[in-house]
Order: sequence, then structure tokens, then C-alpha cells
Amino acid sequence: MLSHVGAKNLAPIQREVATIAEKLIPGLSQAHLQIGLRRSSKQIDGSSFTNEPSSRSRSLLFLSLGLAAASIDRVPLWIPENGFASLNPPLDPNRRGSLSTRTTHPAFLEGLAHVLAGVGAHGEIHNPFTEMTKGEMFAKAAELVGSDEAAAYLSATHSCGLTGQRAFGVPVTKQCGVCFGCVVRRASFKAAGLQDATAYIDLDTSTRVKGWLTKNSVERSMQGFLRRGVRTRDLATMSLPPSYPTSAAAELCRRACAELENYFT
Repeated sequence: MLSHVGAKNLAPIQREVATIAEKLIPGLSQAHLQIGLRRSSKQIDGSSFTNEPSSRSRSLLFLSLGLAAASIDRVPLWIPENGFASLNPPLDPNRRGSLSTRTTHPAFLEGLAHVLAGVGAHGEIHNPFTEMTKGEMFAKAAELVGSDEAAAYLSATHSCGLTGQRAFGVPVTKQCGVCFGCVVRRASFKAAGLQDATAYIDLDTSTRVKGWLTKNSVERSMQGFLRRGVRTRDLATMSLPPSYPTSAAAELCRRACAELENYFT
């Protein structure tokens, strides 16, 4: 098991989640590797790096770290991401192309594996949940370990995509509750019938924090997306590989949208 450590305050959460997972599913002990990889302040020629706040290279960084660990024993790298988030359909017309993350998109994973195989490197990547919604993953966890245990475990995880909490005096361990990751997370708890005990930022807080959350919320875009539904043009923007039928992507998005609609009602 490998995780990348960005904000140091999240490292204990990663360790706790790994420890609980091992207790819930008895079996062979798993090593948990936590790696914090950051660039230096200077380039090879001694000049300073220019500012790059987009984190565009993180997808390749995460996969590279995982593949490096998997290559030691020549085993597949498993990436536990729900299929809807992997496809990441655009919520708005201006969220297409490079503006949408493709970290675990099936085309990206297959393309990367192909390139690595071509140069003789280890590139076996597998996402066992590529055709499941997050709500279905949560329900599967409850089926495996029990509803109460699954609810407690999943509530301890961190999937918030928003940063900047420190600027408002809010602990980084508090999840915003309004970003894409948080909205899908909350909808998944409801879809699976599990109690969500996640520590979200209180909306009834200071005006500054409330304004910041409102500015970064995807709820309005998400509701507009649900009203439009997943159209043929949306499926066309997903750049699906030949191994992933368009009909399967459409059905997956339909089920994910049903979970989100249930959350907003």
C-alpha cells in the first residue's frame, strides 16, 4: 500500500486508514509506504523554477510512485478509484479537455501502460472499480465488513479536493463538503445507506469562510449537469479507449447521476 504525502497533517489520516483496513480484512500483513516527493527550488542549470500552481504533473507522479513500488515484486498496481470519477465527465462546457483531471481515466492508464511496456518498464495497472460508482463501492464495503464498520472506516478517509483551509484558520483535516470529491462522497454515503460521520467545515461559520466555500462549490454546476444529463457530446469528450464501450460509460454515468440526484433531493 502506497500513499503520497502532500499536506503533512494528512499523513496521520493515511496511516489510520491503512491500519483500520488491515484490521477489517484479516490476512497477510501489508506494508504501508508514505512518500513525500517535492521538487527542489532550483533547476539543474541553477535557475529557479517558475511558479506552477496547477499540479498538472501529479497524475504521472502518483502513478510513477505506485509503479516503482509494484515493480519490486513485479505485481500489478491496483488503483481503487470509482469509475465515475475516473471518467470525470465535464460538469460545464468550459470544463472539457485539460481542465478536467484524468489521473485514473482508462485511456490514460492504458496509454501509460503501453508506453512503459514499449521501453521495457513495469507498467501493469489495474483499477478493479472502473465500472462501479462510488456509492456501489461503499455498499460493497458494507457487504464485506458490516454497515457500522464500513461507515466508521469510510468516514475516516479524506477525499476533499479543496486546499487553502489554513488561510481561514480551518484545520486541513476538515473537508469542505462542497467540492466534486466531497459531493460525490456525500452522495455515496446516502446511496449506500451509511452514516456519514466525516468532519466537514461548518457552513454556519464566518462570512469569509462561507464566501470561500460558496466560491469553490460545485453544487450549482453539479445540479445543472444533472438537469442536462449525460449527452452524446459529453461521452465524446471522454476519449474512451477501444476496450471501454461507450454504452458502458453511459450506463455508469446514469447510475452515478441517480446517486447524485438522490443526494440533492
